[in-house]
Amino acid sequence: MTSPPQIRREGFTLIELLVVIAIIAILAALLLPALARAKQQAQATTCMSNLRQVSLGWAMYNLDNRGFFPANEEGDFTTVDNIRTLCKPWVNGWEQYGGGTAGSDTNLDYLVSSVYTSTGTYIKNPKVFKCPADPSCVNGDSGVPRVRSISMNQAIGCALDGSANGIGDWLSGDGNEGGPGDWKIYLKDSDATRPVPAYLWLILDEHPDSINDGAFAVQMDPVTDSSGLWIDHASSLHGGACGFTFCDGHAVIHKWHDPDWKTVLRYPPLFENGWGQTQVSGMGRTSDIRWIAQHTSAYANPARNYNFATVPD
Repeated sequence: MTSPPQIRREGFTLIELLVVIAIIAILAALLLPALARAKQQAQATTCMSNLRQVSLGWAMYNLDNRGFFPANEEGDFTTVDNIRTLCKPWVNGWEQYGGGTAGSDTNLDYLVSSVYTSTGTYIKNPKVFKCPADPSCVNGDSGVPRVRSISMNQAIGCALDGSANGIGDWLSGDGNEGGPGDWKIYLKDSDATRPVPAYLWLILDEHPDSINDGAFAVQMDPVTDSSGLWIDHASSLHGGACGFTFCDGHAVIHKWHDPDWKTVLRYPPLFENGWGQTQVSGMGRTSDIRWIAQHTSAYANPARNYNFATVPD
């Protein structure tokens, strides 16, 4: 009796398997950067939407308060929230790794509660205070995500008593708090004439290693064509760019241009407390600090011009 014919099953050869693997690797190499760019673009779109919502709440407060801006005093005011003040901070608390003061890293009330903030009546979604590209958590790269990544221009807003006391303390001083000096501060909308509202930045994404209170310091006095000093540090988490919103309500993702922006703005974050000031020198390294300075304030004397060449947007 003869056996039935055997059906021969041929498999892939080693060469064929290697070719398939190589093709998959090539496709992955082509697709992964595109996916990364798509994710980055989606984060940037969400970031700008968040900034616009915060700016809208700020503008609504402004309209309801005879053109005056909310308080933007530097520091942690969680212990004085119940004291009767003319104006509460636009955001409250002091962020730092380890939880922040009074739990500021995670306490949403310091963002959206009218007990603690002046804009809490107008901004009810706490998610708009955190850039989706910011990975920082209470313990740096671990723990619960922090709730805020944005800060306001230190030249804008008033003190808790409605005055200009303590506002713009870092505008002058050459590395110290020298007060506003010769620079404008903006207590109300009619003050925003130089720069005009579309040119005066309001809120930005602050670097996660730099952020603490709700005020972002830019020291104007030391900025020249060849040197500058970063007091607070802006974010660069959007592929070397940062989210900004301006006093007219528009938002942008601004690309940094310094050749070593990864050093100056420190990308990726190192998740360290107490990040100090950063000196930059040389015409090629000052373009970013000149750009942010020209959008932060102007001399109170309209006849005076900046001590540096402005940078095109």
